Amino acid sequence: MSTWKNLCEIYQYVVAEPPPPENPPVSASGIGEKGLSTVTHTDCQWVCSCWLSPARRGKSRPKRPQNVGALSLHVDKNGLLWVPIPKCGTQSIREHTDQFKERINVLDVPNFKKGFVVLRDPIDRFKSLVSMYFLKGSSHNDSVRKYRGYGKRHMGLHNASNVVDIVLRRFPKLRRLKGANHWLTQKSFIPETFYELEDPRFYDMEWLRKNYEVHNTSPSDTVLVSESQREIILKIYAEDVELYERYIGPIAPHSTSDT
Repeated sequence: MSTWKNLCEIYQYVVAEPPPPENPPVSASGIGEKGLSTVTHTDCQWVCSCWLSPARRGKSRPKRPQNVGALSLHVDKNGLLWVPIPKCGTQSIREHTDQFKERINVLDVPNFKKGFVVLRDPIDRFKSLVSMYFLKGSSHNDSVRKYRGYGKRHMGLHNASNVVDIVLRRFPKLRRLKGANHWLTQKSFIPETFYELEDPRFYDMEWLRKNYEVHNTSPSDTVLVSESQREIILKIYAEDVELYERYIGPIAPHSTSDT
């Protein structure tokens, strides 16, 4: 599973730009074979919560706690577990329904029998992230506006026609953004114990639209991705490609409207 170190290693591998000798990758195992180094879900969540937050800049690094929880997992009154993943319908489920009121720790996952997670086509999710962080839209959501302003300060000037190129060229800088864990792989947010449930279910965004009132705050349709850019994105998020194709189906082919 990915952390920012892993993703940056993958990025360097994909674009064939090896890092400077004085700053070698900490771990490159799996690169070029499976695409990502392996870390535990607990490791990933600790990095997300403690190291990637802009609020921690200039402060001493926190000690790693012995009993770390995952992203806030949720259960409903019937014991149905939901694993939220950024940009996979989380806002539609969490903020516009009162179904999942109770939060649990990742260590409690084995106590449940059934659960679900919503997966998204990696290209579609990447476009939604780009839109949320860098493009203006019709949304009046204050948090989304903050994301966009913060993204512009760290990534430079851009518009819908060149934003993907800038993001891919400056991919390692994404770790500086507010809520940088949004850019991590979908698989990073799924505890290993989820797969061991008696009834783990994997749904796509079409299922979400049929079962929940979807609130889209980012105009991702305006984000254009070329064929060459698509190949880079799929390599960076290789483990999500594998995950999606295993449980949902083939990744959507390149659209001619993106060229």
